Amino acid sequence: EEIVAKEQKKVVKVNFLGKTISEIKSNLGNESLFRIDGNTNTVRFDNNFFKIFLFFNNSEKKPKVQYFEIRNNLGELIQTKKQIEVCYKEFGLT
Repeated sequence: EEIVAKEQKKVVKVNFLGKTISEIKSNLGNESLFRIDGNTNTVRFDNNFFKIFLFFNNSEKKPKVQYFEIRNNLGELIQTKKQIEVCYKEFGLT
């Protein structure tokens, strides 16, 4: 899964890395899930087919996305450029 997640970042059009939660919400709207686990905030955005997971280091004064994953509704990592493009279209990010 780690290799697939790294490959996702090579083909994405909209890169979430380094963005604040405010910047993300301006593109995606309100989150479906917000979770605090130790020094990590996990924020998830859902649509009918995909889930975007964003991970923030909450020990920073203004937390920014450190890592993200795109998964389908079965929880499987998206593996192809075409699937990522469909996901972005579904979220209105194209």
